[in-house]
Amino acid sequence: MATHPIFTPEHDELRATVRRYVDAELRPNIDDWEAAGFFPDDVFRRCGELGFLGLHYPQAWGGSDGDLAASLLFIEELGRCGGGSIPMAVAVQTHMCTPAIAEFGTDELKERYLRPAITGEKIGAIALTEPDTGSDVASITTRAERDGDTWIVNGRKMFITNGTRAQFMTMAIQTEPGSKHRGVSIFIVDTDLPGVSVSRKLDKLGMRASDTASKEAAWGTGDPGYKIKAEFNDKSHTRGVISMARSQSPDSAGSQFFICHGAPSFLDRQYTAFGILIKGDDVLEKIGTTPTHPPDRPNTVQRVESIRIVP
Repeated sequence: MATHPIFTPEHDELRATVRRYVDAELRPNIDDWEAAGFFPDDVFRRCGELGFLGLHYPQAWGGSDGDLAASLLFIEELGRCGGGSIPMAVAVQTHMCTPAIAEFGTDELKERYLRPAITGEKIGAIALTEPDTGSDVASITTRAERDGDTWIVNGRKMFITNGTRAQFMTMAIQTEPGSKHRGVSIFIVDTDLPGVSVSRKLDKLGMRASDTASKEAAWGTGDPGYKIKAEFNDKSHTRGVISMARSQSPDSAGSQFFICHGAPSFLDRQYTAFGILIKGDDVLEKIGTTPTHPPDRPNTVQRVESIRIVP
C-alpha cells in the first residue's frame, strides 16, 4: 500500500481527532462569531486541553514532542471550520509568538509564557508591523533605551492578530538605532503593563472573528525576563528566530494587506518598506504581487548564533 511522503498513520489519527473537534465545536458557531466580530477565548483553552497547541513543542513544557507536520496538519484542519479567523488566530499562538521563546528563552521564560500558551491559559500575539514601515524589520522605529536597570520602550505597532485579547506579545524592538536588523531585539511584553494600550480594533472586511489591533507602548520595565537579545552573524543565512520565516518559500514571497472599513486615508499616504517607496493607491493595484524585498536582496534570514538575557 502506498504511503504518504509526509503523513504517517499517527498523523491520520490526529487529523481525524482534530476534524471531530472542528465539526462538533467550531463549525456550528463560526457564522455567529464572524457576525459578532469575535470568538471566545475558550477556543484557545479547549485546543490546549485537547493537546493541540503544543504538538511540536517539548513534553518538558507541556507539548507532545511531535513534528512540524503534526502542527501544520492541525492548522489545516482548523480551516475546515468555515472561516479563516480561527486558524489565523491559533497559528499566531502556535507558530509565531511562541517559537522564539521555545528555542531561545530561559527556563524561567518558558515556564512563564510557553507552558501557559500551550495549555491555552495565556493567549499571545506577535507585534512586528508598524504604521510607516510595514513588516520591514530593519526599518522599525519602536525603540528601547536603557535607563539604569530599566528598559524604556516607545513606539506603535499595528495589524496585531489577537491584539485585543493577548496577555503577552512577542515584540520586535530596535535597541541599537542606526544598525538596522542588527539592532533588533525580541521583547516579551505583558499587555497589562502600564503604558501598553490598544489604540483601536480594526474593522476588517474578512476574518472578522479574529481580532486585529493597533497597539501603542510607552513604558519602562526592569524585569530580566522581558528581553531576548539576538546577536546576528553575517556569514550564515540558514535559520530564523521565528518559525514562520523557516517555513516560508522564497518563491512565495508577497505582501499581504488588510483592507479595513473607513480607511480612505490609506490611499493618500506614502510608505517606505524594504527601501521601496509605496503609495497607497499603488498598493491596491498590486495586492498579492508586491515583493517583500528588493530584487537585489535575497529573501534569507540570518542565523541567530547567540542570545543574551539582559538583567
